[in-house]
Parts: sequence; structure tokens; C-alpha cells
Amino acid sequence: MELVTVAEFDNSTKAHFAKMQLEMQEIEAFLIDLETVSMDWALGRALGLIKLQVGEADVEKAAKIIGSLNGGKTDAETVERSRKSARRVLWVIGVAVAAVFAYAFTQI
Repeated sequence: MELVTVAEFDNSTKAHFAKMQLEMQEIEAFLIDLETVSMDWALGRALGLIKLQVGEADVEKAAKIIGSLNGGKTDAETVERSRKSARRVLWVIGVAVAAVFAYAFTQI
């Protein structure tokens, strides 16, 4: 069975809720990168959040259910907003690391 990502989430509570909603409709669903995002939020954002995947045959049905959970917002809008936030976080981390290295080299 080929798996397809139908949604991405920034926290495990939302991801588990969506998975349970799909399973209540007898759609087998899987959470990918759950542990990575739970253990290291910044790394999880860089990898692309928690992915909810279903089999190819269930994609349309799952997308409708997930869409209804997002308050009418499309999954693409939610994911794009999360990715923009992740890019900002990574930029701040990069600037902080650069500042630490610059300070360290001035102390030599």
C-alpha cells in the first residue's frame, strides 16, 4: 500500500485527534515524524512537521474529513502558514549561532 500525506501538524495533540477522526471512519492512518517533532520542536519544524498519511485509495475521503476539522481552511493554507513560521524560527536560530561564533572569534 502506497501512503500519501494528507495533512501536517505542529503538535501531537492535533495530529492524534485527526488520526482518530479518520480511524472512526474506518480509514487506516499513520503519523510520521511524531517522535522527532515531540523531542525537538525546531528540528521537527525543519523536517516538515508531523505528517498524517493514508493509503492512496482513501485520500479523497480523508482530505474531506481533515478539511472539516480545519474550520474550512484548506490543508495547503495551514501547511504554508506553518512552513513560514518554521523558516522564521530557523532564521533566528541561524542568526544566534552566527553571533555566538562571531563573539568566539573576537575572543581569540
